Amino acid sequence: MTFLIFIGIKNVYAFDNTVKVYDYAQVLTSEEETKLKGSVLEYIEEYNMDMALVTVRHHEKKDTESYADDFYDYNDFGIGNTKDGLIFVIDFTFGYTDIHISTSGEAILMYDDYRINNMLDNIADKKHDGYYKMFESFIKDSKNYASVGIPSSNENMTINSKGDYVRKRSIPFPAIILIDSVVTLIIMFVLINKNKMVRKSVNANYYLDTDSLIINNRSDKFITTHTTSVRLSSSSSGGGGSSTHHSSSGRTHGGGGRRL
Repeated sequence: MTFLIFIGIKNVYAFDNTVKVYDYAQVLTSEEETKLKGSVLEYIEEYNMDMALVTVRHHEKKDTESYADDFYDYNDFGIGNTKDGLIFVIDFTFGYTDIHISTSGEAILMYDDYRINNMLDNIADKKHDGYYKMFESFIKDSKNYASVGIPSSNENMTINSKGDYVRKRSIPFPAIILIDSVVTLIIMFVLINKNKMVRKSVNANYYLDTDSLIINNRSDKFITTHTTSVRLSSSSSGGGGSSTHHSSSGRTHGGGGRRL
């Protein structure tokens, strides 16, 4: 009986998602892990979104994106019902250095494709400075973009209660027609009532002040014309919103990655 209880306890797997830094590939020192965890906790506290950092040398997933999504989902990362937050993975499984950022919930809005690509560029630039610097770059950019707020590319998008990335609901067209009709009727009613107070006259001279009426002859001559053209330019944040996909858990994720 004692033996069975021991076996049951030994097979219990309790994952601690409060650690935030998971260096399975052992490329960081203990001091670097401690510093990174401190920065991650600062981010979580300030912006109310979760964050995790991972290095890995071997996994059974088909690619780094799948690994990042599932690591986030099945280890219960994320804040609130929509699991807001993001994860950054450095993966050596396939014989290369693959990096991937996966976003969830409100983080999908915060980090559109344009921002994700910039973050990946900056991380790649730090490759020769070491993995600690790559993680440091990721955290720094995450904070900088979160401090600016949601980009204009996602101003018409939202995250629904299921965590899906969807377009904001606009007023239905029939409702717009109804509102316009009501406003028009009110304006017409007011104008009609005002017109009822105006006394009609059948004689045009009623409106003229004959003592002050002076008619002068005047002619206008067209001389020339000159046209100046000005070119107008428009600015853009460079983004087209956030690309999304569904993980094996069924949740919606944004983000992106590349092979270095």
